[in-house]
Amino acid sequence: MPKLDPALLTRARQVDLIAYLHTHGHQPAYARRSKALFHSPLREDRHPSFSVFYKDGAWKWIDYGTGEHGDGIDLVIHLRGLDFQTAVNALLGQWQETPIDPALENPRRSYSRREIRRLHHGYQTAMTAEHHFCLQQYFLEREIAFPEGLGLVYLTLHVHGDGTRVPYVGIPVPSPQPHLMTGIECRAVEDQTIDKQYARRTLGDKTLWIVRRPASSILVTESILDCLAGNQLLQNRTSL
Repeated sequence: MPKLDPALLTRARQVDLIAYLHTHGHQPAYARRSKALFHSPLREDRHPSFSVFYKDGAWKWIDYGTGEHGDGIDLVIHLRGLDFQTAVNALLGQWQETPIDPALENPRRSYSRREIRRLHHGYQTAMTAEHHFCLQQYFLEREIAFPEGLGLVYLTLHVHGDGTRVPYVGIPVPSPQPHLMTGIECRAVEDQTIDKQYARRTLGDKTLWIVRRPASSILVTESILDCLAGNQLLQNRTSL
């Protein structure tokens, strides 16, 4: 078996284990930005005793009930019964690598346009099939056709205040064109089940939306979702 590139191993070990376990149906009993406590996914566990955390540039885990521990690769091997190389490939091919970025410690901080472009590009590069499905479901649940061409991305943010990690739909404003982009408006994927104060976040500066329409009519709305719903309802023919 060929030796794996050390850079690939580093990337695999930087896959966010909180997001990984959440996607597999495991809800944390406690979660902060870089650590969480779960019921063990490896055994019956009445009391949460499975810790995941980010340390020394990698995500790691420890099962306090059995004393077993390791990194993300070891976890996938245990969960799915894969060999080492297949586990690495599974992590790299399906899950977002999320080395902790100090720039995201406080989503209310100011960002330069260059930083916004860098963040959007990073989220876009890390998009997986699961992330695309999640975005599509977000619009399907709201009975809005999926808006191709808006540069939508999936991201998770550490909510400043209580440490909760929240998944968001990220929409670049006022346009996905890099030379125009000033910010990323974030809408919580599960906005009906979380505190309203966490439902929206904006990275960078807010501004007016720019959405091309096939007709010459004009539509002015309060939000991008209202705009998309209005376009769909009015069939791009009415100014409002």
